[in-house]
Amino acid sequence: MRIFTAGIILTVMDRPAGIPIEALRMKILRIERGMTQREWAEFLETSQSIADIERGRIKLRGDIVEALARKLHINPSWLFGWSEKKYIDRSADVLPKVITTDEHGRENILLVPSHAYAGYPDNIHNPEWMRSLPSFSLPLDKYRDRTMRCFQIEGDSMQGVIEDGEYALTTAVEDIQSIKQGHPYIVVTTNSILCKFVFKKDDEPTLVLRSSNDEYPVIEIAFDDVQELWKVIGKICPDISTYLYQNRWHKILQKIERLEHLLPQKSPSKSTLSNENT
Repeated sequence: MRIFTAGIILTVMDRPAGIPIEALRMKILRIERGMTQREWAEFLETSQSIADIERGRIKLRGDIVEALARKLHINPSWLFGWSEKKYIDRSADVLPKVITTDEHGRENILLVPSHAYAGYPDNIHNPEWMRSLPSFSLPLDKYRDRTMRCFQIEGDSMQGVIEDGEYALTTAVEDIQSIKQGHPYIVVTTNSILCKFVFKKDDEPTLVLRSSNDEYPVIEIAFDDVQELWKVIGKICPDISTYLYQNRWHKILQKIERLEHLLPQKSPSKSTLSNENT
């Protein structure tokens, strides 16, 4: 990206050493709109020093990221250099509305416990509420440079995939049209959080949600009712005894099946044959 103003060209590739990409992109957004640093701070309704942010002296706070998304539809992932999609497409906007960072400017993984499900949909734009959630990070490279969230699963609707009490590790979906058919996702609607296998209808803007447990009904949700969409990429199991128990029963069932094959087949008794011939 190249921005020309007052004889100065700003490029992301020519970013000075030590200046975070989000600081330079903040400056680019300000210059694009012809605002002074003071006007930019007033527009974003922040008390943070814009000059210090642009010089890389202080980190970008979550309330500024939220204001950019809300007022200018700026994609938070673009701001931090994790995506080339600069603007949020409101017609298919399922990106996270708020992200939080640690003291080094790295994005946290917010953990959404099941007891927070009731408040999450209503506070999806609220940075303070989001910052009240637990957060953590993972040291593995595969989990870096992406927007992630962790949701605690409640109930047995996804039995065999993610059990009650386990945590779904997810990554943000940029576009609802890009979902992988039949993959498990966390779907945040206007009033609920659901973990389901997701399918997209070809002929209408509707998602079809299915559980692994057949006792649960199929749910259909319009695109407009989806606030956020998170792709499940892993899970955290707090209690391995569940799997040890399941594995033990699986081995017992396998032994029973092998015994059934070894046992001779019963031939029908004479009385049964005579009854059938009568």
